[in-house]
Amino acid sequence: DLQLLGMNPGFNCDFGGGPIAVTQGLVGARLNDLFENEISLGFASANQQAPRGVADGPAGVLAIAGNTAGVIDFGGSLVDSQTSARQGFVALLETSGELRYGKFFKGASASSTSTQLVRPRFAALSQVVTAGTLFDDAMVGGATISPIGTSDVLVIHLSDTGAVVASGHYGGSTTAATGDSLAVHADGSFIVAGRY
Repeated sequence: DLQLLGMNPGFNCDFGGGPIAVTQGLVGARLNDLFENEISLGFASANQQAPRGVADGPAGVLAIAGNTAGVIDFGGSLVDSQTSARQGFVALLETSGELRYGKFFKGASASSTSTQLVRPRFAALSQVVTAGTLFDDAMVGGATISPIGTSDVLVIHLSDTGAVVASGHYGGSTTAATGDSLAVHADGSFIVAGRY
């Protein structure tokens, strides 16, 4: 199957399953090996959203990671964030497209971009590991973490219910580091690559 995800700037969008009702926000679809539409998805938002990655997990669940500036509706739940700066988010969707959980990682300051997340990957069962960049103080797993350098590589491991299993950030005192790519083993160990 092929997973597609992008931003809808306010126009009708059709991946072969009929127009998606959302006129602004995130849009996506799952296509089979013949490029036939299996499901179309739309997540409403009046703010700017940036999906950065999608992963197909066990039994067809989907993980989405990206950045949000404001409120985004994943259907049945609002993933809230500051309106003045981008924050990282992860959403896990069932095969039907219904939301299992949505998590966002906001900053201590409403005016600063704290996290950006990319490349979700699956570990055991429906656990999600995602990587990205930590720019400023951010809340992760109930605790505030602070970058070592100007920015750090950030990795977050979530359970199948969205609880933070573990997280880590890596950088140097004078380094601007970013996490750009991620590979995850079934046991949860990972390789992360980026720039500094």
